Amino acid sequence: MGWDETSTPYTEGKLCELSAPRKRTGDSYRHIGYYPRQSSSSRAAFYIQRILAVPNTVLFDIDSLNTKNLQIDHWQIRQGESWCVIGHNGSGKHYLFQLLMGELPASPSQAVTRPPQEVQIRGISFEQQQHLYERELALANNDLLAEEDTATLAKDFLPARQLDDPLIDTLNLRHRLDTAYTLLSTGESRKLLVAQAVLEGATCLVLDNPFDSLDVQSCQNLTDALEKIARQEGLSLVFLISNRADIPAWCDQLASISAGQLALHGAIH
Repeated sequence: MGWDETSTPYTEGKLCELSAPRKRTGDSYRHIGYYPRQSSSSRAAFYIQRILAVPNTVLFDIDSLNTKNLQIDHWQIRQGESWCVIGHNGSGKHYLFQLLMGELPASPSQAVTRPPQEVQIRGISFEQQQHLYERELALANNDLLAEEDTATLAKDFLPARQLDDPLIDTLNLRHRLDTAYTLLSTGESRKLLVAQAVLEGATCLVLDNPFDSLDVQSCQNLTDALEKIARQEGLSLVFLISNRADIPAWCDQLASISAGQLALHGAIH
């Protein structure tokens, strides 16, 4: 029997909004993004180290989930795995994104087992990029702010103590760190959010159509960078894809979704 999606929502995830307009540099900048609520940094580091140290640790365990918009018989996402879920627009990918981010209500039967709160699950989507862009335009048009306070630079999204991290070079962002966010291309702003998530300790990235609106070369650059990051950092990646041509060749597992029904197809290779 299904469960009512109007019931109590998850408390692990939330949407972080920009704080009131102010001068934003380094760690003082508040980003917009999906992330689990955090406890102390030392406790979070302990959980992350524990998970990354044990191969194939189960991050998500979804069993017999039956809602108005999603039906999943059984699905596990393990540490270090890369999943690609393909489905056309309106197939249910949006609800799947919300489920993984803790934005959908919990099942009374506990059908969804999520990682500890200390483990960061971060989502990246075009809507998130657009939200940031619109906020930056609003700040640029704010007559109450000094001119030097109206443009958020790419480096302001990243932890100030990690601006020398080689990840920035992997994503080919080094030469754009002093560029205003509104002047970045779609691909660059997407890579910036990936860098932000990884440098802030994300264990799993959920990427909603990450190759949309990118040219062929930009798609290749992004998928190459994500493969390298996944291998080096031991991240779990979940791609939600509309176009079969966008499936990364190196992805481990394939699934499809249609009318909210998730079907697992096993290893790609």
